[in-house]
Amino acid sequence: MTGMATDARGARNPGGSGRSGTVLGGEALSPLVQPQCSLAVHLRRVAGGVVGRTTELAVIQEALAESRARLSAVTLEGEPGIGKTRVLVAAAEMAEAAGFTTVAITADEQIHGPFLLAQSLLGAPALREASAGTEAEESVRRALDAMSGRDEPGLETLAIEAKQLRAFDLAAMAISSLATQRPFALLVDDVQWADDDTLRLLRYVVRAATDRPIFLYLAIRPDEFAGVSEAVNLVADMERMGVVRRLRLGRLSAPETGQLARQLLAGSLDPPSAQAIHSQSEGVPFIVEELVRTYRDAGLLQQLDGVWRLTRNAARLVPSAVRTLVQRRSARLPAETRAVLSDAAVVGRSFSLRDLQEVRGRIGTEGSNGAELGDLLAPAVEAGLILQHPPGVAADYTFTHEQVRDFSAAELTQSRRRQLHRALVDLMLEAGDPPPSALPLVAHHALAAGD
Repeated sequence: MTGMATDARGARNPGGSGRSGTVLGGEALSPLVQPQCSLAVHLRRVAGGVVGRTTELAVIQEALAESRARLSAVTLEGEPGIGKTRVLVAAAEMAEAAGFTTVAITADEQIHGPFLLAQSLLGAPALREASAGTEAEESVRRALDAMSGRDEPGLETLAIEAKQLRAFDLAAMAISSLATQRPFALLVDDVQWADDDTLRLLRYVVRAATDRPIFLYLAIRPDEFAGVSEAVNLVADMERMGVVRRLRLGRLSAPETGQLARQLLAGSLDPPSAQAIHSQSEGVPFIVEELVRTYRDAGLLQQLDGVWRLTRNAARLVPSAVRTLVQRRSARLPAETRAVLSDAAVVGRSFSLRDLQEVRGRIGTEGSNGAELGDLLAPAVEAGLILQHPPGVAADYTFTHEQVRDFSAAELTQSRRRQLHRALVDLMLEAGDPPPSALPLVAHHALAAGD
């Protein structure tokens, strides 16, 4: 996509590991070595059309049309792997086709620094090309200098807060000037990881350039977004101003999963295989893609007479990329949370605190109080690994995907796993003979307990 910020990002982190901590007045960073938070890595994975997102694309098209007269924004929210980046890429293509100067950038989960994302925005090739030879070019240069700690002559003695405000003002002037010449589209992926300075700058731009032809697109993971106050403030500002549409991506239906799988295979897929892939992926596009690639590469998805079919052993293979995704999110959890989550994985895909407390208590685990367990599980909810249900529902929590549950259960030792299964059998038989419908579950836990 011509004009998108797709340069490789440099490894420099000008402000350490914090979300903010501006370098204004500090060591200068050459504008020729700006860190680039590009979408280049993501773009290599994107192929084919967008499946199952007709409504979302229609809303984005409407917002683009409105942004020709005034600032208009869209937020796209959803769990990891649900397809936010793919829709963002499609939105960027739509903006470019509509004649917008288009810049697409992404925040990083681990690399943070003051104005890191803002420098990527102002240093993007598309923006530099559009501003060359215009009044905006000087504003861009001065804004980058201000963000990098280079004081303008006569402003050396300004307080840090005043210098930061000056950087905001210069960036807003540059973007407003560019948008006056040609509509401007800014698309930001993984906003929940953006540095606070950039988020404050975006709030400033939204307020200062409401009457400019600007399209702003923010892709968000809601489970992490809620804890980032500057990001919450940015979206809240736009909601109060009435300039943002908030969209939420859901999982794919079975027909949509089949359509995506056929698109990846560039051929027909027999219905039983399509249904199996949907069941295993639960409609999460990223997992659909990884399952199809892994099965095909391992020879478990074969083309016979022009139709792709899964072999019998396909369900036993879990793609490494899926395991890595779950492992990365689990690695951020406290050790105690991971331990409780592993025990819960044996109890079931959905589970109640009461059952979890009872089972842990039966094997002599300390800290089995229901309230304590709820506190320990809170980080797993924030990480998007489990969903918490409202009061009145039989289950208190549900694992967001079977792969998450499998990963958590795999962290248990064989001895503890058997103890938990045995405790579940005892719990289910405690009141006498279980109903016939519960017998398969009793048998499952009994076999897993070694009985």
